[in-house]
Amino acid sequence: AMAVSYKDDRFQYVCLGARRQNAGPACQYLSGHRLDETVVEAFFAVLRPASIDALDRVTASQQAHHRELVTHLTQEVTRLEYAAKRVEQQYDRVDPENRLIAATLEKKWETALAEWEQAKVRLSEAQSQTPASAPIPAELRASFADVGSRLPELWPKLSSEARKRMLRTLVTGVNLRR
Repeated sequence: AMAVSYKDDRFQYVCLGARRQNAGPACQYLSGHRLDETVVEAFFAVLRPASIDALDRVTASQQAHHRELVTHLTQEVTRLEYAAKRVEQQYDRVDPENRLIAATLEKKWETALAEWEQAKVRLSEAQSQTPASAPIPAELRASFADVGSRLPELWPKLSSEARKRMLRTLVTGVNLRR
């Protein structure tokens, strides 16, 4: 792994492994500007054909997640309805003289009915809260669609922190070969 070393207006990537282990001199170093330019060019090459339409993908993902949630809650309501009806049938079949068993089944039935009602409320809340997609004007959508091709002209205007953040979205590491 190489570290960044700054001196005056220049910087370089330096291998400090030998220095850390044996207190020796740096074993390798590379000019930072040339390496950074190469990485940025590779970054642009990847983004150039990309049409950035992430908002549509996020919205579609949210809607799919919402559909899954509603499906899950519907199944939960059906399961709890079945459980409540089953306990009701058990309660109806018990001999009234077995008061202890009847009281236990009655509590179980009331609990099942309460859980069923709560599940129905959660389902109706989930169905009423459908995720809405954010309306984006056509001109803004068009400007984002071609940002991959326009990024090289915008790059010098960005702060170095913004550039670093953008590079980190795609670049996790740089491997060099002699």
